[in-house]
Amino acid sequence: MIAPAPQIPGNLKQKLIAAVRPFQREYDAMTLAEARRLLARHDFQMPVLCSLAFHGNGNLKQVNVRENLKRKAPSPRQFAASVTIFASPEQGAKDLRSGCFRWIAEDAAKKFLTEGRHQAFRLSNADIEALLRRVLEYAPYQSIDFRDVSLLAIRRVVEKERDLRHGESNHARLVRHAQRSTPEGFREELETERADALAWRDGQIAKGYTSLYSFEYESWPEEQRAVLAYRERAYRTRFS
Repeated sequence: MIAPAPQIPGNLKQKLIAAVRPFQREYDAMTLAEARRLLARHDFQMPVLCSLAFHGNGNLKQVNVRENLKRKAPSPRQFAASVTIFASPEQGAKDLRSGCFRWIAEDAAKKFLTEGRHQAFRLSNADIEALLRRVLEYAPYQSIDFRDVSLLAIRRVVEKERDLRHGESNHARLVRHAQRSTPEGFREELETERADALAWRDGQIAKGYTSLYSFEYESWPEEQRAVLAYRERAYRTRFS
């Protein structure tokens, strides 16, 4: 696999619900007429700015949500979203899920690049172009679901490698790669995940399950399809 799996905090859903519940309560007394005047131009959803706060050990501390009726651009550590205010906190958490997943994937890609925790440098130029045709561009308007988190991070890592090669001679690229150090334990981490994914795949097949893969994985090599599906399953389990 080209890059590790971005880590979705196991308490993300609970933190989203906790953040949305008091936010929605602020509008409990609002009449429908008042809601129409306030939200009609926003498709009857409240525009918000969100950010994730983490403890020093990397665990998710809290999710911050505040209204953004003026549609201000988010800061580098924020993302913009919309929340259904006349709904359950669970629905509000679902409204914010896509934005959180995108932020987590984009942030993970930056860390993978900074730390050297990826294998995009091993790809040929032709392989890079083929992969970028295979994976969605993930434009800002596109929703991000469980299956997209890992694919988005992979695409951003590969895009960066492509950009670095633009105008770079083969010799310069070889020198850059020769100077690159592989983080300790990185390859072992990927190999352990690969073995676990294949064991999970074989177990599912033995139980009679045949439709293991989302259509987004169809053009990937078999082992990588298994890893991507294994990651998607892990994300769904952690967010349930």
